Amino acid sequence: MKVAKQHDITITVLTNIADVDAEELAITGLYDTLGISDKGVSVSPKHDVKPGHLGRYVGFYESGEGQKVNMT
Repeated sequence: MKVAKQHDITITVLTNIADVDAEELAITGLYDTLGISDKGVSVSPKHDVKPGHLGRYVGFYESGEGQKVNMT
């Protein structure tokens, strides 16, 4: 999870614990959202998501490894 308090933004990455760098995904998303360019961070393409499609992800998630997140 990454937090940018001064911008009122919190980013949480949900992954299936595969070989994915969740921190890099969070930082890339944060930088892209804030319009910050960094040579060390790849920029992902923009995706338009309708707010109504995000409701299905609301809930409490817990991995087998003990990671917990509550999506609201």
